[in-house]
Amino acid sequence: MVDPEYQKWRIVNLDRCCSELRVGGTKTFLEVIFRDHDWLVLLLARPAFRPEAPRVCLPPLDASRSELGRLDLPPEIIYTIFDHIDAHGDVVALAVTHRLLSVTGWHRLVRIRRARFTLRNWAGDHIIMVGELSESLPEGMALKKVKEVVWDPEHNFFGALRAEGHPAGSKPNSQSPTLNESDDSDYESEVGDCVEFEDSGERSFFWYTDGRYPQIFGYRAEERDWKLYRGKSARSELDNQRANMFYESTAPYYPAASEWALCNSTKKEYVLASTIASIPPWQSGCEARGPFIVQGRDGDLIFDIGALALLLTAWSTDMESLGEPGPWAGDQLAILRVEDIEGEGGKKGWVDVSEKMHERVRQWLTHHQVYLKQNFGL
Repeated sequence: MVDPEYQKWRIVNLDRCCSELRVGGTKTFLEVIFRDHDWLVLLLARPAFRPEAPRVCLPPLDASRSELGRLDLPPEIIYTIFDHIDAHGDVVALAVTHRLLSVTGWHRLVRIRRARFTLRNWAGDHIIMVGELSESLPEGMALKKVKEVVWDPEHNFFGALRAEGHPAGSKPNSQSPTLNESDDSDYESEVGDCVEFEDSGERSFFWYTDGRYPQIFGYRAEERDWKLYRGKSARSELDNQRANMFYESTAPYYPAASEWALCNSTKKEYVLASTIASIPPWQSGCEARGPFIVQGRDGDLIFDIGALALLLTAWSTDMESLGEPGPWAGDQLAILRVEDIEGEGGKKGWVDVSEKMHERVRQWLTHHQVYLKQNFGL
C-alpha cells in the first residue's frame, strides 16, 4: 500500500488529453508544490500581442511602390504571398527586404505566433492535479481515461501535440500551422522566444522572462540571429540586427502594470496574483509583476499562482495530511488580466475570492510549517 504522503502526482489537461511531466516522478506533493511554477503560469496565462506594427516597420511617407521592382504587385497579391508562408524565418526574410513589405509581413508573423501560442496554451481548459491513489474523480470525469493520460507516455505534453498535428480534443484551423515531426525544432524556438513586459523601463524583467522561459522547457535558448545575410560586412550585420528587431517586435508579452488573476471559468471565481504575493510571515514583501510573483527583500518566494492552481486542483481519494481535495479540481482555469475577464462571458456574476483563498493558503502553510522550517528555514 502506497503511503498517501508519498503517492505520485500528475497535472492533467482533460480537454487535450495530455499531462505535464514536470509534475510527477517520485516527488511528494510538498516537494512539488514548494518550487518554481512559472512554467504553469506560462501555460495558463494569455499574453498580449501588440495591435500595431512599430514605427520602425512603417514605410517612409515618400516611399514609392516602384522601389519594389519585380515585387511591385497589387497589394492583394502581396497579402496572398505572405498568407502562404508559415515559417517564421521566411516571413522575416521577405518582410525586411523593403519597408513597403514590412507592415504586411509584421501582421502575418503576429498571426502565426498567436496561432502557435494558442495551439499550445492551456488557458480555458479543464485541469486536475491527480494523485495515484485516486479511486474516484469529481462528477463527470472518467477515472479510466485520466489514468491512461497519466501513465501513457503518448499523452505527455509533446506527445499530445504530435498525435494528429494538433492537441487532442481540438480541431485544426486552416489559419493555424499544423505540427508534424519536422516541426519540433520550430516549436522549441517558439517556446524559447523572448516574452517581454510592456514597460521598456522594466529591464530586469526582459532578463527575467528571456532568461527563464527557455529553461522552463528544459533546453537552452538559441540566439535569435537569423543569418539572413552571410558574410561579415558591416552591412550584413546591420541587416541581421534589423531582422532580429523585426522578429522580436512581434513577441507576446505580459503587461507588468496590469492586475492579473487566476480565474475559474466554471465557477466564475478569480484570485488576484497581488493578494497571493504577500503571505506573512513566509513571503513578506513579495510582489506581483504581471502574472508572476517575484522575490521580495524581506521574504522568500515559496508560493505563486502556479502553486495555487496545483493546490486548488489537487485530487486524491486519500489526501492524508495534505488536507481536503481542491475545490477547483477539473474546472476550467486561465490566468488573465482583470480587464479581460469580461471576455469570459462578461464580468457580471464573477466573484473575487482572493481574500478567501489567501486565508486558505495561509492556513495550509501554517499546517506545514514544520516542513517549511526544515527545508526553507522559515
